Amino acid sequence: MANQMTVRLANVKRYNMDGRQGASVTVMDHIGAGNENSTGIDFSQMSADYSVFDQFVSLGLEPPCNVEVDVDIRMTKDRNNRQMTSLHVVALRAPIGGGNGQASNAGHSRSGAESADKAKSTT
Repeated sequence: MANQMTVRLANVKRYNMDGRQGASVTVMDHIGAGNENSTGIDFSQMSADYSVFDQFVSLGLEPPCNVEVDVDIRMTKDRNNRQMTSLHVVALRAPIGGGNGQASNAGHSRSGAESADKAKSTT
């Protein structure tokens, strides 16, 4: 069963080498104000089915943009036989609620307190 997430997409890439096909999806999110050790934008990469690239191109959106993805949680082992968990994108579509997914702040997670602080600073 796939899990659904709305993400801020930075890019989608696909590959076809030596008979192996696949893709990767890079997503971005602002690092929260409460983090004392980091600031800026955090980038994460997920593996994806080869068809995810075509699904994104068919939307006609320009990154960065918001998209909804279906992801599988995969358990694998690394070279040292340690268990790893990763997210694998199996489907990608425009965000629910319509729109073009191009809103500049949409998709950036912000706690209620951070949003309230931001609202106070702009008034």
